Amino acid sequence: MTTLPFSLHETQEKEGFLLKRGKGTFSSKYQKRWFILYDMELYYFQNKPKGGKAEFSGTINLKDCELSEDEEPGAPFSFSIIVKSPANRQFWLRGETKLQKKEWLLALAQKMRKDGNTSANNVPEIKHLKMTHDDVITGIKSMYFERMLELEKRFMYDEFFTPFLKRSDLEAKPMILLLGQYSVGKTSFIEYLLKGPFPGANIGPEPTTDRFMAVMWGEEDRNIPGNALSVDPDKPFTAVNKFGTGFLTKFEASLTNSEMLKKVTFIDTPGVLSGEKQRIGRDYDFPEVIKYFASVSDVILLLFDAHKLDISDEFKASIHALKGNDEKVKVVLNKADAITTQQLVRVYGSLMWSLGKVINTPEVMRVYLGSFWNKPYKNPENEKLFRAEQQDLIDDLNTLPRNATVRKVNELVKRARTLRAHILIINHLRKQMPAMLGKEKKTKGAYRQFS
Repeated sequence: MTTLPFSLHETQEKEGFLLKRGKGTFSSKYQKRWFILYDMELYYFQNKPKGGKAEFSGTINLKDCELSEDEEPGAPFSFSIIVKSPANRQFWLRGETKLQKKEWLLALAQKMRKDGNTSANNVPEIKHLKMTHDDVITGIKSMYFERMLELEKRFMYDEFFTPFLKRSDLEAKPMILLLGQYSVGKTSFIEYLLKGPFPGANIGPEPTTDRFMAVMWGEEDRNIPGNALSVDPDKPFTAVNKFGTGFLTKFEASLTNSEMLKKVTFIDTPGVLSGEKQRIGRDYDFPEVIKYFASVSDVILLLFDAHKLDISDEFKASIHALKGNDEKVKVVLNKADAITTQQLVRVYGSLMWSLGKVINTPEVMRVYLGSFWNKPYKNPENEKLFRAEQQDLIDDLNTLPRNATVRKVNELVKRARTLRAHILIINHLRKQMPAMLGKEKKTKGAYRQFS
C-alpha cells in the first residue's frame, strides 16, 4: 500500500479530473483519472477520493520534465508532460474543455518555475499563458449551469430569492444604476458621459423620465419596449417578468451608437417624488424593482441636486432596498456650479447629515461634486475642483469593465452561500415534518417560528 505525503481529507493547491492515456499499444485509450498536484509530483487515482480513501494509480515527477501544449491528433484539449529521468516517457493528458486545459498548464508551469525548472519558459505559448476575462466567464458559466442550477431548481430557489440566471446575465456588460429624486440631472448625467443625446431622453425642470430605461449600445438609434426586451434571450433582462405588465409598460431599452456603451450599460430610473400619490400612482413595487437592479448592477449612483437635499419617504425606501450592495453605492452632488464656495461647504455638510440618517454604515461615503451637463458652468469659482471631481468619477467608471469579472465571481460566491443556507433550512424543515399525520399542524408551528 502506497503511503501518500498528504491527507486525502484535505484540498490541495490543484486537483480535479483529467483524461489520461495509458502507455502501450493495448491501453491507448484516454481514461478518466483524479489528479492531485502536490509538491513536485502529480498524483493520479482511479477515482475521486471519498471519505479520505481512493485507489492510487501512480505519479508523474515534475522535477526533470518538459511541458508541451501541443495537442495529440484527434484529441482536442490534450497536452503532454515529457519526463526525462529515470527514462524518457511522454504522458498524454486531456481536459474536457479549453479552459480546463489552460488551468492545468498554468498550475503545472507555475509549480515547475518555483522549483527552478525553467523549461516552461522555453515554450512561448506556455510562458505567456494567462487567464483572460473570457476564461473566467466561461468558468463561472460552467460552475453555475453544471452544478448550481440543478440544486436551485430542486429547492425552488427562485421562489424565495432571485430568478434563475441566464447565460446573458453572466455575459452582460457592467451596469450603472442611477437613482435620485426628480430633476436632479440623471438623464443629463448620462448624456454628459455619452457626449450626446440618446433615443427617448427627455429633459426638463418638471418630472420627465416616467420609466426605467436601459441605455445600451446599438448600431442604430432605436427603442425596444419592455415586453419585447423581457423575452429577448440575448439581453440580461428576462428576470424582470416577475414584476408584471404594469412594470413592463414602464420599461424600455434605448440603443445608441456610443463608444462608452460598448463597455457599460446605464439604467436610468424615474425621478422619485414625495407624497402619497407616488405610491398610489405606480402599478408596480418601486423599491422591489430598485432592489433587483441594485443586485445586478456594478455601480449605484445616488444623485442629489445642490438645491434639493430632502429625502422623501419613497426615496428613503429605495435607499433601504440597496442593503447588501453598500460597496457599490457612490454619491453625486450635481448642479454644484449654481452655488458659491461657502454655500457648497454648507450643502455638503447637510447632505452627509441627511445620508447619515438613512444609510447605516460606519464608513464615510465618497461624494463626487460637480455639474454634469454639456453646458458652461454658471459659477466658475470652483471650476478646477469640479473638473478634478468629474475626472475622478469618469476614471472610476472606466475601470468597471476590468473589475466586472471580479464582481461576477463575488456575486456567484454570494449566491452559492445563500443557496447553501437555503438548502440547509429546507432540509431541516423536511426532517421536522411527520411521515403521516399532523403535517398541517407542524407546518403552522414552523411558520410561526420563522415569522
